[in-house]
Amino acid sequence: MKKTNKILLLIIAVLLAIILLPCMFIYSLIVSIYNGTVDEFCRRNAVIIDLAGNVNGELIEDLVVKENVDDTLFGETTSTISSSLGELQEHNLLNSKGIWLNKLLDKAFNMDNHSKMAYLEYLDIKPKNIQR
Repeated sequence: MKKTNKILLLIIAVLLAIILLPCMFIYSLIVSIYNGTVDEFCRRNAVIIDLAGNVNGELIEDLVVKENVDDTLFGETTSTISSSLGELQEHNLLNSKGIWLNKLLDKAFNMDNHSKMAYLEYLDIKPKNIQR
């Protein structure tokens, strides 16, 4: 089997996403309106955007940590931004910007300790074969 060119795969994935995702999004929205499942459509899309944001979350990590921390959930494909922040909160590694972002998420989700709860949920559902 040939060695796959990962850069080419990324380019193809980005091009297909640019072309197909808007059409897929609109179609799914129309179907969810027709089926009365708009809330579920919104939740699923918010989660997938959050997961994608976390995969490329090194910038957020650099902005919210007190010190240089190498091994966090930022960059993981199975963690959301909230659970990654919750991990840092749990270990008292958030700087003032991270604390502010945590409070903003608490207000947005209308709950106390949203990030910490997301982290604890992540620990419960984390697949056992993922090594950190």
